[in-house]
Order: sequence, then C-alpha cells, then structure tokens
Amino acid sequence: MTAEISTSKFPPANTLNTYWESNRESLMRFCEQPMYMSGMRGRITRRGAPIPGASLHIDGQETLITPDAATGFYHRLMMPGTYNVTVYAPPEPPRRWLNTEITGSSGKQLEKDLSL
Repeated sequence: MTAEISTSKFPPANTLNTYWESNRESLMRFCEQPMYMSGMRGRITRRGAPIPGASLHIDGQETLITPDAATGFYHRLMMPGTYNVTVYAPPEPPRRWLNTEITGSSGKQLEKDLSL
C-alpha cells in the first residue's frame, strides 16, 4: 500500500513531523480498518503456541493462507458468504469446518487451537 501525503516525493526531513501530525489519526484509523472489514481472522495454534508449517485453505480460493510464524495470526479479507475452511497442521490430519459464515463488515473471528 502506498499513501501519498505530500506533493513532494522526498520532503525535507524537518517537515516529516508536520506530515505525521497532520495525518496520524487518519492513518491509524486506516490501519485498524481491516480488523472490522468483512473477512476471517484468528490464530492457528497448538496448546496456545503457533504451529510451524500450518496453513489454512478456504474452498474457492486459489492460495493457502499462511499464519504468522511467531504468533499464528492470520487475516483474510473476504466477501460476505458461507465458506468451508480446512486447516493443515502437520503431522496431524487436516481439520475441516463447514458452513463458516462471513457477514457484512463484522469480520469472523475464527480461532483454531489444534490441541490433541
């Protein structure tokens, strides 16, 4: 993402604080926005710890979602609808959740702790 906040490609260093103060609130609100937009987010963990090599697949999507290695956190913007979700976390067999509903702009919190 690129946010252009000046007509100068390289504004002088002594003006950067002014640009920050003028745009801070809107930039912070923008950064918070994906958490409230339609989509799926959560953590894939085993007993509270991220799982190396874990991934999440949503039927109808081409790519796997890879959670953050340090936290297990993932986020995927999606259109409202009903989806089938599969979590892969070797060496365990895949786990599947059918008819996971994404509604409006609320975002679906889908936390999966794959404890055995």
